[in-house]
Amino acid sequence: MFEKLQLKIKNKKLIYALMVIFVIGISLVQYYTIEVGYRRDINAIIMMKPMHQVSGLIITLTLNAILILIIKNIKASLMVSSTAFSVFAVINHYVTILHGTPFNILMVKNLKTAADVLTNYKIEIDVQVVYVLVLFALQLAVILVMFGKTKVKRIITLPVTVVMVCLLVVFYGIKGSVIPRDATSWSWDAAIAEYGYTSCFVSNCVQSMNVPVKPAEYDEQAVENYVNSFINKEEGTNTPDIILILNESFYDLNQITDINTDVDYLSYINSLENSVTGYAVVPNAGGGTNRSEYELLTSNSLATNTNITPFNDLDIAGTNSVVSYLEAKGYSTLGTHPYTSANYMRNSAYPGIGFDYVYFDTDFTDTDYYYNRHYVTDESVYKNMLRWYEEMPQGPRFMYMLTIQNHAAYTHDEPEHDIVHTQNDYGEKTEEINEYLTSMYVSDRAFETLVEYYKDSDRDVIICMVGDHAPAFAKNYIDENYSAQEAEIRIRSTPYVIWSNNIDLTETDSSKYERISLNYLTPVVMELAGMDLSGYYEYLTELRNDIPVITNFGVFVTKDGKTYSYEEDSEYKESVDLYFDLCYANMKNREFMKEYAN
Repeated sequence: MFEKLQLKIKNKKLIYALMVIFVIGISLVQYYTIEVGYRRDINAIIMMKPMHQVSGLIITLTLNAILILIIKNIKASLMVSSTAFSVFAVINHYVTILHGTPFNILMVKNLKTAADVLTNYKIEIDVQVVYVLVLFALQLAVILVMFGKTKVKRIITLPVTVVMVCLLVVFYGIKGSVIPRDATSWSWDAAIAEYGYTSCFVSNCVQSMNVPVKPAEYDEQAVENYVNSFINKEEGTNTPDIILILNESFYDLNQITDINTDVDYLSYINSLENSVTGYAVVPNAGGGTNRSEYELLTSNSLATNTNITPFNDLDIAGTNSVVSYLEAKGYSTLGTHPYTSANYMRNSAYPGIGFDYVYFDTDFTDTDYYYNRHYVTDESVYKNMLRWYEEMPQGPRFMYMLTIQNHAAYTHDEPEHDIVHTQNDYGEKTEEINEYLTSMYVSDRAFETLVEYYKDSDRDVIICMVGDHAPAFAKNYIDENYSAQEAEIRIRSTPYVIWSNNIDLTETDSSKYERISLNYLTPVVMELAGMDLSGYYEYLTELRNDIPVITNFGVFVTKDGKTYSYEEDSEYKESVDLYFDLCYANMKNREFMKEYAN
Protein backbone atom coordinates (compact mmCIF):
# COMPACT_ATOMS: atom_id res chain seq x y z
CA MET A 1 0.00 0.00 0.00
CA PHE A 2 2.79 2.39 0.90
CA GLU A 3 4.51 1.69 -2.44
CA LYS A 4 1.31 2.70 -4.29
CA LEU A 5 1.16 5.81 -2.15
CA GLN A 6 4.74 6.60 -3.11
CA LEU A 7 3.82 6.46 -6.79
CA LYS A 8 1.01 8.97 -6.26
CA ILE A 9 3.12 11.34 -4.20
CA LYS A 10 5.79 13.04 -6.27
CA ASN A 11 7.29 15.00 -3.37
CA LYS A 12 10.02 12.79 -1.87
CA LYS A 13 10.27 14.98 1.25
CA LEU A 14 6.61 14.26 2.00
CA ILE A 15 7.21 10.53 1.51
CA TYR A 16 10.12 10.57 3.96
CA ALA A 17 8.04 12.59 6.41
CA LEU A 18 5.28 9.97 6.30
CA MET A 19 7.79 7.18 6.77
CA VAL A 20 9.24 8.93 9.82
CA ILE A 21 5.77 9.51 11.29
CA PHE A 22 4.83 5.84 10.91
CA VAL A 23 8.16 4.65 12.40
CA ILE A 24 7.66 6.97 15.38
CA GLY A 25 4.08 5.75 15.75
CA ILE A 26 5.12 2.08 15.71
CA SER A 27 7.94 2.82 18.16
CA LEU A 28 5.48 4.50 20.51
CA VAL A 29 3.18 1.46 20.43
CA GLN A 30 6.21 -0.74 21.08
CA TYR A 31 7.06 1.37 24.11
CA TYR A 32 3.52 1.01 25.49
CA THR A 33 3.69 -2.73 24.80
CA ILE A 34 6.71 -3.07 27.06
CA GLU A 35 5.10 -0.94 29.76
CA VAL A 36 1.83 -2.90 29.66
CA GLY A 37 3.81 -6.13 29.93
CA TYR A 38 5.03 -5.07 33.36
CA ARG A 39 1.39 -5.28 34.50
CA ARG A 40 1.02 -1.51 34.64
CA ASP A 41 -2.29 0.27 34.39
CA ILE A 42 -2.54 2.03 31.01
CA ASN A 43 -3.76 5.23 32.66
CA ALA A 44 -0.72 5.23 34.94
CA ILE A 45 1.53 5.00 31.88
CA ILE A 46 -0.20 7.83 30.06
CA MET A 47 -0.18 10.02 33.19
CA MET A 48 3.60 9.87 33.55
CA LYS A 49 5.50 13.08 32.91
CA PRO A 50 5.81 13.65 29.13
CA MET A 51 9.60 13.83 29.39
CA HIS A 52 9.73 10.40 31.00
CA GLN A 53 7.50 8.96 28.28
CA VAL A 54 9.76 10.55 25.69
CA SER A 55 12.77 8.92 27.35
CA GLY A 56 11.15 5.52 26.89
CA LEU A 57 10.21 6.29 23.29
CA ILE A 58 13.81 7.23 22.54
CA ILE A 59 14.86 3.69 23.47
CA THR A 60 12.54 1.96 21.02
CA LEU A 61 13.25 4.58 18.35
CA THR A 62 17.00 4.13 18.74
CA LEU A 63 16.79 0.35 18.46
CA ASN A 64 14.57 0.67 15.37
CA ALA A 65 17.01 3.15 13.81
CA ILE A 66 19.88 0.72 14.37
CA LEU A 67 17.90 -2.17 12.83
CA ILE A 68 16.93 -0.09 9.79
CA LEU A 69 20.56 0.98 9.39
CA ILE A 70 21.65 -2.69 9.37
CA ILE A 71 18.79 -4.29 7.40
CA LYS A 72 18.06 -1.27 5.15
CA ASN A 73 14.37 -2.28 4.98
CA ILE A 74 11.82 -0.56 7.23
CA LYS A 75 9.21 -3.32 7.04
CA ALA A 76 11.60 -6.12 7.96
CA SER A 77 13.22 -4.05 10.70
CA LEU A 78 9.93 -3.15 12.35
CA MET A 79 8.72 -6.76 12.12
CA VAL A 80 11.84 -7.88 14.00
CA SER A 81 11.62 -5.18 16.66
CA SER A 82 7.87 -5.53 17.23
CA THR A 83 8.24 -9.26 17.69
CA ALA A 84 11.22 -8.84 20.02
CA PHE A 85 9.57 -6.15 22.16
CA SER A 86 6.35 -8.14 22.46
CA VAL A 87 8.17 -11.32 23.46
CA PHE A 88 10.21 -9.31 25.96
CA ALA A 89 7.01 -7.79 27.40
CA VAL A 90 5.47 -11.24 27.94
CA ILE A 91 8.67 -12.62 29.51
CA ASN A 92 8.91 -9.65 31.85
CA HIS A 93 5.24 -10.05 32.75
CA TYR A 94 5.74 -13.60 34.00
CA VAL A 95 9.12 -12.88 35.58
CA THR A 96 7.41 -10.15 37.63
CA ILE A 97 4.62 -12.49 38.70
CA LEU A 98 6.78 -15.49 39.55
CA HIS A 99 9.94 -13.77 40.70
CA GLY A 100 8.44 -10.80 42.51
CA THR A 101 10.64 -8.27 40.70
CA PRO A 102 10.78 -7.25 37.04
CA PHE A 103 13.31 -8.61 34.60
CA ASN A 104 16.66 -6.85 34.98
CA ILE A 105 20.07 -7.21 33.42
CA LEU A 106 21.50 -9.35 36.24
CA MET A 107 18.93 -12.04 35.50
CA VAL A 108 20.60 -12.66 32.16
CA LYS A 109 23.41 -14.29 34.16
CA ASN A 110 20.92 -16.73 35.66
CA LEU A 111 18.80 -17.68 32.65
CA LYS A 112 19.29 -21.41 33.17
CA THR A 113 18.19 -21.20 36.80
CA ALA A 114 15.24 -19.02 35.82
CA ALA A 115 14.21 -21.52 33.14
CA ASP A 116 14.39 -24.37 35.64
CA VAL A 117 12.21 -22.43 38.07
CA LEU A 118 9.63 -21.59 35.42
CA THR A 119 9.07 -25.28 34.69
CA ASN A 120 7.63 -25.62 38.20
CA TYR A 121 4.90 -23.04 37.62
CA LYS A 122 1.64 -23.16 35.72
CA ILE A 123 1.63 -20.30 33.21
CA GLU A 124 -1.78 -18.72 32.69
CA ILE A 125 -2.72 -16.07 30.14
CA ASP A 126 -4.25 -13.03 31.85
CA VAL A 127 -5.64 -9.73 30.64
CA GLN A 128 -2.24 -8.02 30.61
CA VAL A 129 -0.85 -10.62 28.21
CA VAL A 130 -3.95 -10.19 26.04
CA TYR A 131 -3.22 -6.46 25.87
CA VAL A 132 0.33 -7.21 24.72
CA LEU A 133 -0.92 -9.61 22.04
CA VAL A 134 -3.50 -7.09 20.80
CA LEU A 135 -0.86 -4.37 20.56
CA PHE A 136 1.43 -6.80 18.74
CA ALA A 137 -1.32 -7.64 16.24
CA LEU A 138 -1.97 -3.93 15.72
CA GLN A 139 1.70 -3.31 14.98
CA LEU A 140 1.89 -6.18 12.51
CA ALA A 141 -1.23 -5.00 10.70
CA VAL A 142 0.09 -1.45 10.28
CA ILE A 143 3.55 -2.66 9.24
CA LEU A 144 2.21 -5.10 6.64
CA VAL A 145 -0.23 -2.58 5.17
CA MET A 146 1.89 0.54 5.21
CA PHE A 147 5.37 -0.71 4.33
CA GLY A 148 6.56 -2.60 1.32
CA LYS A 149 10.01 -3.75 0.23
CA THR A 150 11.35 -0.24 -0.17
CA LYS A 151 14.96 0.00 0.92
CA VAL A 152 16.37 3.01 2.73
CA LYS A 153 19.86 4.20 1.91
CA ARG A 154 22.36 4.28 4.75
CA ILE A 155 23.34 7.80 3.80
CA ILE A 156 19.94 8.72 5.28
CA THR A 157 19.69 6.25 8.18
CA LEU A 158 23.25 6.68 9.47
CA PRO A 159 22.94 10.32 10.62
CA VAL A 160 19.50 9.57 12.08
CA THR A 161 20.92 6.66 14.06
CA VAL A 162 23.83 8.77 15.31
CA VAL A 163 21.41 11.46 16.51
CA MET A 164 19.26 8.86 18.31
CA VAL A 165 22.26 7.27 20.01
CA CYS A 166 23.42 10.73 21.13
CA LEU A 167 19.98 11.40 22.61
CA LEU A 168 20.13 8.04 24.40
CA VAL A 169 23.48 8.98 25.92
CA VAL A 170 22.13 12.37 27.03
CA PHE A 171 19.08 10.81 28.68
CA TYR A 172 20.78 7.83 30.31
CA GLY A 173 24.56 8.08 30.13
CA ILE A 174 25.32 11.51 31.53
CA LYS A 175 25.30 11.88 35.31
CA GLY A 176 22.37 13.97 36.46
CA SER A 177 20.51 13.47 33.18
CA VAL A 178 16.75 13.04 32.75
CA ILE A 179 16.81 9.46 34.08
CA PRO A 180 19.19 9.04 37.07
CA ARG A 181 21.76 6.26 36.80
CA ASP A 182 20.66 4.97 40.19
CA ALA A 183 16.93 5.24 39.43
CA THR A 184 16.31 1.65 40.53
CA SER A 185 18.65 1.68 43.52
CA TRP A 186 15.98 1.73 46.22
CA SER A 187 12.81 0.29 44.73
CA TRP A 188 11.94 -0.88 41.23
CA ASP A 189 8.25 -0.27 41.94
CA ALA A 190 8.78 3.35 42.97
CA ALA A 191 11.17 4.01 40.08
CA ILE A 192 8.88 2.42 37.49
CA ALA A 193 5.92 4.44 38.75
CA GLU A 194 7.91 7.61 38.04
CA TYR A 195 10.05 6.78 35.01
CA GLY A 196 8.45 3.71 33.43
CA TYR A 197 9.82 0.18 33.21
CA THR A 198 11.59 0.69 29.85
CA SER A 199 13.66 3.60 31.17
CA CYS A 200 14.40 1.82 34.43
CA PHE A 201 15.63 -1.27 32.59
CA VAL A 202 18.09 0.79 30.52
CA SER A 203 19.17 2.77 33.59
CA ASN A 204 19.84 -0.53 35.37
CA CYS A 205 21.89 -1.73 32.39
CA VAL A 206 24.01 1.43 32.46
CA GLN A 207 24.48 1.13 36.22
CA SER A 208 25.57 -2.50 35.87
CA MET A 209 28.12 -1.97 33.09
CA ASN A 210 31.01 -1.40 35.46
CA VAL A 211 30.04 -3.43 38.52
CA PRO A 212 31.90 -4.37 40.55
CA VAL A 213 34.68 -1.84 40.02
CA LYS A 214 38.07 -3.51 39.80
CA PRO A 215 40.67 -2.04 42.20
CA ALA A 216 43.13 0.18 40.35
CA GLU A 217 46.09 -2.05 41.23
CA TYR A 218 44.29 -5.39 41.23
CA ASP A 219 46.79 -8.27 41.28
CA GLU A 220 45.04 -11.55 40.49
CA GLN A 221 48.21 -13.57 40.89
CA ALA A 222 48.83 -12.11 44.34
CA VAL A 223 45.30 -13.09 45.37
CA GLU A 224 45.76 -16.64 44.11
CA ASN A 225 49.14 -16.97 45.80
CA TYR A 226 47.79 -15.72 49.11
CA VAL A 227 44.67 -17.88 49.08
CA ASN A 228 46.57 -21.01 48.06
CA SER A 229 49.13 -20.46 50.82
CA PHE A 230 46.57 -20.02 53.59
CA ILE A 231 46.39 -22.72 56.26
CA ASN A 232 43.25 -22.78 58.40
CA LYS A 233 44.29 -22.93 62.04
CA GLU A 234 40.91 -24.35 63.18
CA GLU A 235 41.31 -22.87 66.66
CA GLY A 236 37.63 -22.58 67.63
CA THR A 237 35.03 -25.32 67.86
CA ASN A 238 31.95 -23.56 69.27
CA THR A 239 28.72 -23.44 67.27
CA PRO A 240 26.34 -21.18 69.25
CA ASP A 241 23.07 -19.93 67.87
CA ILE A 242 23.78 -16.55 66.27
CA ILE A 243 21.31 -13.69 65.95
CA LEU A 244 22.38 -10.75 63.80
CA ILE A 245 20.18 -7.64 63.82
CA LEU A 246 20.61 -4.66 61.51
CA ASN A 247 18.51 -1.96 63.16
CA GLU A 248 17.01 0.69 60.89
CA SER A 249 18.33 4.24 61.57
CA PHE A 250 19.63 3.14 64.99
CA TYR A 251 22.08 5.88 65.93
CA ASP A 252 23.40 7.73 68.97
CA LEU A 253 23.16 11.47 68.30
CA ASN A 254 25.76 12.02 71.04
CA GLN A 255 28.31 10.92 68.44
CA ILE A 256 27.95 14.28 66.72
CA THR A 257 26.63 16.67 69.35
CA ASP A 258 25.67 16.97 73.02
CA ILE A 259 22.01 16.08 72.63
CA ASN A 260 21.27 16.57 76.39
CA THR A 261 18.12 14.52 77.09
CA ASP A 262 15.90 14.02 80.13
CA VAL A 263 15.99 10.22 79.69
CA ASP A 264 18.93 7.99 78.74
CA TYR A 265 17.54 6.47 75.56
CA LEU A 266 20.16 3.68 75.42
CA SER A 267 20.32 2.98 79.15
CA TYR A 268 19.66 -0.76 78.94
CA ILE A 269 22.26 -1.50 76.26
CA ASN A 270 24.84 0.73 77.91
CA SER A 271 24.45 -1.11 81.24
CA LEU A 272 24.06 -4.64 79.88
CA GLU A 273 26.31 -7.19 81.56
CA ASN A 274 28.42 -9.72 79.66
CA SER A 275 28.36 -7.60 76.54
CA VAL A 276 30.71 -5.80 74.19
CA THR A 277 29.62 -2.41 72.87
CA GLY A 278 31.12 0.05 70.45
CA TYR A 279 30.54 1.84 67.18
CA ALA A 280 30.57 0.44 63.66
CA VAL A 281 31.55 2.78 60.82
CA VAL A 282 28.95 2.08 58.13
CA PRO A 283 29.21 2.88 54.40
CA ASN A 284 26.84 5.88 54.34
CA ALA A 285 25.08 8.43 56.54
CA GLY A 286 21.40 9.27 56.29
CA GLY A 287 20.62 6.29 54.04
CA GLY A 288 22.19 3.34 52.28
CA THR A 289 20.61 0.45 54.18
CA ASN A 290 21.37 -2.05 51.43
CA ARG A 291 25.04 -1.14 51.43
CA SER A 292 25.18 -1.79 55.18
CA GLU A 293 23.37 -5.09 54.70
CA TYR A 294 25.90 -6.18 52.12
CA GLU A 295 28.97 -5.28 54.20
CA LEU A 296 27.52 -6.92 57.32
CA LEU A 297 26.58 -10.18 55.57
CA THR A 298 29.60 -10.56 53.28
CA SER A 299 32.37 -8.64 55.11
CA ASN A 300 33.30 -7.20 51.70
CA SER A 301 34.03 -3.49 51.94
CA LEU A 302 32.35 -1.27 49.35
CA ALA A 303 35.18 1.27 49.55
CA THR A 304 36.06 0.67 45.89
CA ASN A 305 32.39 0.46 44.82
CA THR A 306 31.02 3.55 46.51
CA ASN A 307 28.14 4.20 44.07
CA ILE A 308 26.51 0.80 43.76
CA THR A 309 23.45 -0.73 45.38
CA PRO A 310 24.69 -4.29 45.96
CA PHE A 311 21.46 -6.29 45.84
CA ASN A 312 20.44 -4.48 42.65
CA ASP A 313 23.78 -4.22 40.88
CA LEU A 314 25.69 -7.35 41.87
CA ASP A 315 25.03 -10.98 41.12
CA ILE A 316 24.16 -12.01 44.67
CA ALA A 317 23.21 -15.63 43.97
CA GLY A 318 25.69 -17.97 45.67
CA THR A 319 27.81 -15.16 47.07
CA ASN A 320 30.27 -15.99 49.85
CA SER A 321 28.81 -14.66 53.10
CA VAL A 322 28.17 -15.40 56.74
CA VAL A 323 25.24 -17.49 55.51
CA SER A 324 27.38 -19.78 53.34
CA TYR A 325 30.06 -19.88 56.06
CA LEU A 326 27.60 -21.03 58.72
CA GLU A 327 25.68 -23.41 56.47
CA ALA A 328 28.96 -25.17 55.74
CA LYS A 329 29.16 -25.74 59.49
CA GLY A 330 25.70 -27.28 59.68
CA TYR A 331 23.67 -24.20 60.62
CA SER A 332 20.06 -23.62 59.62
CA THR A 333 19.70 -20.03 58.43
CA LEU A 334 16.87 -17.50 58.38
CA GLY A 335 16.60 -13.97 56.96
CA THR A 336 13.72 -11.60 57.57
CA HIS A 337 12.54 -8.01 57.10
CA PRO A 338 9.08 -6.74 58.15
CA TYR A 339 8.50 -4.75 54.99
CA THR A 340 7.82 -5.33 51.32
CA SER A 341 10.16 -7.86 49.74
CA ALA A 342 10.51 -5.85 46.51
CA ASN A 343 12.70 -3.13 48.05
CA TYR A 344 16.32 -3.61 47.06
CA MET A 345 15.23 -6.88 45.41
CA ARG A 346 15.42 -8.67 48.76
CA ASN A 347 12.90 -11.25 47.55
CA SER A 348 15.60 -12.58 45.24
CA ALA A 349 18.69 -11.46 47.18
CA TYR A 350 17.89 -13.24 50.44
CA PRO A 351 17.28 -16.63 48.81
CA GLY A 352 20.26 -15.93 46.53
CA ILE A 353 22.52 -15.43 49.53
CA GLY A 354 21.37 -18.84 50.68
CA PHE A 355 18.97 -18.35 53.59
CA ASP A 356 17.00 -21.54 54.24
CA TYR A 357 14.00 -19.57 55.48
CA VAL A 358 12.96 -16.10 54.27
CA TYR A 359 10.14 -13.99 55.73
CA PHE A 360 8.78 -10.57 54.76
CA ASP A 361 5.92 -8.28 55.81
CA THR A 362 3.02 -10.57 54.92
CA ASP A 363 4.54 -13.40 56.98
CA PHE A 364 4.42 -11.42 60.23
CA THR A 365 1.50 -11.79 62.64
CA ASP A 366 0.28 -9.78 65.66
CA THR A 367 2.28 -6.73 64.61
CA ASP A 368 2.35 -3.63 66.82
CA TYR A 369 3.10 0.03 66.13
CA TYR A 370 4.20 2.83 68.42
CA TYR A 371 1.07 4.97 68.47
CA ASN A 372 0.76 6.64 65.02
CA ARG A 373 4.15 5.68 63.64
CA HIS A 374 3.83 3.68 60.41
CA TYR A 375 6.41 0.97 61.01
CA VAL A 376 6.29 -2.34 62.85
CA THR A 377 8.04 -2.15 66.22
CA ASP A 378 11.25 -3.99 66.99
CA GLU A 379 9.45 -5.91 69.71
CA SER A 380 6.94 -7.19 67.13
CA VAL A 381 9.81 -8.32 64.93
CA TYR A 382 11.43 -10.14 67.84
CA LYS A 383 8.17 -11.88 68.81
CA ASN A 384 7.81 -13.27 65.31
CA MET A 385 11.50 -14.10 65.18
CA LEU A 386 11.24 -16.12 68.40
CA ARG A 387 8.31 -18.06 66.99
CA TRP A 388 10.33 -18.95 63.89
CA TYR A 389 13.37 -19.67 66.06
CA GLU A 390 11.44 -22.34 67.96
CA GLU A 391 10.31 -23.90 64.68
CA MET A 392 13.83 -24.26 63.23
CA PRO A 393 15.69 -27.59 63.26
CA GLN A 394 17.47 -28.57 66.49
CA GLY A 395 20.99 -27.99 65.14
CA PRO A 396 22.81 -24.64 65.38
CA ARG A 397 20.76 -21.69 64.09
CA PHE A 398 21.59 -18.39 62.45
CA MET A 399 18.99 -15.65 62.22
CA TYR A 400 19.40 -12.31 60.46
CA MET A 401 16.81 -9.57 60.62
CA LEU A 402 16.58 -6.03 59.30
CA THR A 403 14.18 -3.96 61.39
CA ILE A 404 11.98 -1.05 60.23
CA GLN A 405 10.66 0.65 63.40
CA ASN A 406 12.96 3.68 63.34
CA HIS A 407 12.57 4.58 59.68
CA ALA A 408 11.93 8.24 58.83
CA ALA A 409 9.88 10.37 59.01
CA TYR A 410 9.67 11.42 62.65
CA THR A 411 6.53 13.54 62.43
CA HIS A 412 3.82 10.93 63.00
CA ASP A 413 3.13 11.11 66.73
CA GLU A 414 1.70 13.76 69.02
CA PRO A 415 4.22 15.28 71.47
CA GLU A 416 2.55 13.63 74.46
CA HIS A 417 3.67 10.21 73.16
CA ASP A 418 7.35 11.17 73.33
CA ILE A 419 9.21 9.51 76.20
CA VAL A 420 12.55 11.19 75.57
CA HIS A 421 12.99 14.96 75.21
CA THR A 422 16.06 16.94 74.27
CA GLN A 423 16.74 19.84 76.61
CA ASN A 424 18.25 21.82 73.73
CA ASP A 425 16.19 24.12 71.54
CA TYR A 426 16.22 23.00 67.91
CA GLY A 427 13.34 25.23 66.91
CA GLU A 428 10.66 23.62 64.81
CA LYS A 429 12.79 20.45 64.56
CA THR A 430 12.70 19.80 68.31
CA GLU A 431 9.57 17.63 68.20
CA GLU A 432 10.98 15.64 65.28
CA ILE A 433 14.15 14.94 67.28
CA ASN A 434 12.10 13.96 70.33
CA GLU A 435 10.13 11.41 68.29
CA TYR A 436 13.36 10.00 66.93
CA LEU A 437 14.95 9.75 70.40
CA THR A 438 11.82 8.05 71.67
CA SER A 439 12.18 5.50 68.88
CA MET A 440 15.72 4.80 70.08
CA TYR A 441 14.39 4.30 73.61
CA VAL A 442 11.73 1.86 72.34
CA SER A 443 14.44 -0.08 70.45
CA ASP A 444 16.58 -0.19 73.59
CA ARG A 445 13.70 -1.65 75.61
CA ALA A 446 12.79 -4.12 72.88
CA PHE A 447 16.36 -5.43 72.97
CA GLU A 448 15.85 -6.03 76.69
CA THR A 449 12.90 -8.33 75.96
CA LEU A 450 15.07 -10.30 73.54
CA VAL A 451 17.88 -10.70 76.06
CA GLU A 452 15.46 -11.73 78.80
CA TYR A 453 14.09 -14.48 76.57
CA TYR A 454 17.52 -16.00 75.99
CA LYS A 455 19.02 -15.49 79.46
CA ASP A 456 17.84 -18.85 80.75
CA SER A 457 18.02 -20.75 77.45
CA ASP A 458 19.81 -24.08 77.59
CA ARG A 459 21.31 -23.28 74.18
CA ASP A 460 24.40 -21.11 73.71
CA VAL A 461 23.29 -17.90 72.03
CA ILE A 462 25.19 -14.81 70.90
CA ILE A 463 23.32 -11.73 69.69
CA CYS A 464 24.69 -8.77 67.79
CA MET A 465 22.66 -5.64 66.99
CA VAL A 466 24.00 -2.68 64.99
CA GLY A 467 22.49 0.37 63.31
CA ASP A 468 22.44 0.59 59.51
CA HIS A 469 22.98 4.38 59.29
CA ALA A 470 22.24 7.70 60.99
CA PRO A 471 18.93 9.44 60.29
CA ALA A 472 19.14 11.93 57.44
CA PHE A 473 18.47 14.94 59.66
CA ALA A 474 21.55 14.18 61.81
CA LYS A 475 23.84 15.75 59.22
CA ASN A 476 22.42 19.15 60.16
CA TYR A 477 23.54 18.94 63.79
CA ILE A 478 27.22 17.96 63.65
CA ASP A 479 29.27 19.93 66.15
CA GLU A 480 31.39 22.45 64.26
CA ASN A 481 34.38 21.67 66.49
CA TYR A 482 34.92 18.37 64.68
CA SER A 483 37.21 18.38 61.68
CA ALA A 484 35.60 17.44 58.37
CA GLN A 485 37.21 14.01 58.48
CA GLU A 486 36.27 13.29 62.09
CA ALA A 487 32.73 14.47 61.39
CA GLU A 488 32.48 12.03 58.47
CA ILE A 489 33.55 9.13 60.69
CA ARG A 490 31.25 10.09 63.55
CA ILE A 491 28.16 10.60 61.38
CA ARG A 492 28.75 7.10 59.99
CA SER A 493 29.40 5.48 63.38
CA THR A 494 26.33 3.55 64.55
CA PRO A 495 26.18 1.81 67.93
CA TYR A 496 26.50 -1.94 68.19
CA VAL A 497 26.09 -4.39 71.06
CA ILE A 498 27.17 -8.03 71.29
CA TRP A 499 25.73 -10.13 74.12
CA SER A 500 25.72 -13.81 75.02
CA ASN A 501 23.89 -15.88 77.60
CA ASN A 502 26.60 -18.52 78.21
CA ILE A 503 29.74 -17.38 76.39
CA ASP A 504 31.89 -15.31 78.75
CA LEU A 505 32.54 -11.85 77.31
CA THR A 506 33.56 -10.21 80.59
CA GLU A 507 37.29 -10.65 79.98
CA THR A 508 37.13 -9.11 76.49
CA ASP A 509 39.36 -6.13 75.88
CA SER A 510 36.61 -3.83 74.59
CA SER A 511 39.11 -1.17 73.55
CA LYS A 512 40.03 -3.37 70.55
CA TYR A 513 36.46 -3.06 69.29
CA GLU A 514 35.59 0.48 70.40
CA ARG A 515 35.26 1.76 66.81
CA ILE A 516 35.53 -0.65 63.89
CA SER A 517 34.16 -0.56 60.37
CA LEU A 518 31.06 -2.62 59.64
CA ASN A 519 32.87 -5.13 57.41
CA TYR A 520 34.69 -6.41 60.53
CA LEU A 521 31.65 -6.87 62.77
CA THR A 522 30.58 -10.37 61.73
CA PRO A 523 34.06 -11.90 62.14
CA VAL A 524 34.28 -10.14 65.52
CA VAL A 525 31.11 -11.98 66.56
CA MET A 526 32.67 -15.27 65.41
CA GLU A 527 35.89 -14.47 67.25
CA LEU A 528 34.12 -13.62 70.51
CA ALA A 529 32.01 -16.77 70.18
CA GLY A 530 35.15 -18.91 70.01
CA MET A 531 34.33 -20.22 66.57
CA ASP A 532 36.63 -21.54 63.87
CA LEU A 533 37.30 -18.74 61.38
CA SER A 534 37.51 -19.08 57.61
CA GLY A 535 40.61 -17.88 55.80
CA TYR A 536 38.79 -14.71 54.83
CA TYR A 537 37.72 -14.02 58.42
CA GLU A 538 41.26 -14.75 59.63
CA TYR A 539 42.64 -12.16 57.24
CA LEU A 540 40.05 -9.62 58.37
CA THR A 541 40.92 -10.27 62.02
CA GLU A 542 44.61 -9.65 61.36
CA LEU A 543 43.82 -6.55 59.28
CA ARG A 544 41.50 -5.17 61.96
CA ASN A 545 44.26 -5.37 64.58
CA ASP A 546 46.26 -2.84 62.53
CA ILE A 547 43.48 -0.98 60.68
CA PRO A 548 40.23 -0.96 62.68
CA VAL A 549 38.39 1.42 60.35
CA ILE A 550 38.09 1.20 56.56
CA THR A 551 35.80 3.92 55.27
CA ASN A 552 33.84 4.47 52.08
CA PHE A 553 35.18 7.99 51.62
CA GLY A 554 38.77 7.28 50.67
CA VAL A 555 40.62 6.87 53.97
CA PHE A 556 41.39 4.27 56.61
CA VAL A 557 42.27 4.70 60.29
CA THR A 558 45.07 2.73 61.99
CA LYS A 559 45.17 1.37 65.55
CA ASP A 560 47.11 4.43 66.73
CA GLY A 561 44.48 6.80 65.31
CA LYS A 562 46.38 7.93 62.24
CA THR A 563 44.51 8.42 58.98
CA TYR A 564 45.77 7.57 55.50
CA SER A 565 44.25 7.79 52.04
CA TYR A 566 44.07 4.60 49.99
CA GLU A 567 46.46 6.05 47.41
CA GLU A 568 48.98 7.18 50.01
CA ASP A 569 52.21 5.22 50.23
CA SER A 570 52.31 3.83 53.77
CA GLU A 571 53.37 0.70 55.61
CA TYR A 572 49.73 -0.42 55.49
CA LYS A 573 49.07 0.07 51.79
CA GLU A 574 49.99 -3.47 50.73
CA SER A 575 47.65 -5.01 53.32
CA VAL A 576 44.76 -2.72 52.38
CA ASP A 577 45.29 -3.31 48.65
CA LEU A 578 45.27 -7.08 49.20
CA TYR A 579 42.01 -6.78 51.14
CA PHE A 580 40.37 -4.83 48.32
CA ASP A 581 41.67 -7.44 45.86
CA LEU A 582 40.14 -10.20 48.00
CA CYS A 583 36.83 -8.31 48.08
CA TYR A 584 36.84 -8.04 44.30
CA ALA A 585 37.74 -11.71 43.91
CA ASN A 586 34.88 -12.57 46.27
CA MET A 587 32.53 -10.72 43.92
CA LYS A 588 33.96 -11.91 40.59
CA ASN A 589 35.71 -15.23 41.25
CA ARG A 590 33.60 -16.72 43.99
CA GLU A 591 34.16 -20.35 43.11
CA PHE A 592 37.91 -19.96 43.51
CA MET A 593 37.39 -18.06 46.79
CA LYS A 594 34.74 -20.43 48.11
CA GLU A 595 36.89 -22.73 50.22
CA TYR A 596 38.94 -19.81 51.52
CA ALA A 597 35.87 -17.71 52.35
CA ASN A 598 33.84 -20.51 53.86
